[in-house]
Amino acid sequence: MCMATGFMILVTGSYNVESADGAALATNLAGVEAGPAYTQAAMDSVFTGAGAPFVAIAIALFAFTTLVAFYYICETSLTYLTRGTHRRLGWLLKGVLLAVTFFGAVQSADLIWAIGDVGYASLAWVNIICLLFLAKPALLALRDYDAQRKQGIDPTFDPVRLGIPHSECWARPSSAGRGTGDTSGDTAGNSVTSRE
Repeated sequence: MCMATGFMILVTGSYNVESADGAALATNLAGVEAGPAYTQAAMDSVFTGAGAPFVAIAIALFAFTTLVAFYYICETSLTYLTRGTHRRLGWLLKGVLLAVTFFGAVQSADLIWAIGDVGYASLAWVNIICLLFLAKPALLALRDYDAQRKQGIDPTFDPVRLGIPHSECWARPSSAGRGTGDTSGDTAGNSVTSRE
């Protein structure tokens, strides 16, 4: 969506460019500040009068889908962290989401964009820290995948054999190893033998 919007603005020339000291380098839209007005002007240049409705509808849909996506991410993370045992925290999360939505609806756009910038920067740092913790199991899985490919077999992920803890969702049912002598399906490490 961001790339499409950027291309709309660039292709239609609906933008202004200023140097670091504020001097105008290109003035295609005199008196128009950077922001949604660029997108509105881009739409108006092709479909006269459609710019304002398009931007209003696009922002409403973008805001709604973003709220739904962020709520889903938060609820999923909360369920994982609490193992689904604290239902009251789910209601608290819903209350916080409603409060934040109301706050965003009544504040100035500049403040909300600034908060959003800080929020996205914080997400980036949290993700970088999480990636550092995930690097070891990811590299173990990658090396195992490459080794299996070199042996000419169809690679399968076996967290028990690799010693990756807390990966119950990836463990195969105990019947998966029957008849093959494969012990990877038993998360407790017990041998699964053939009953045929």
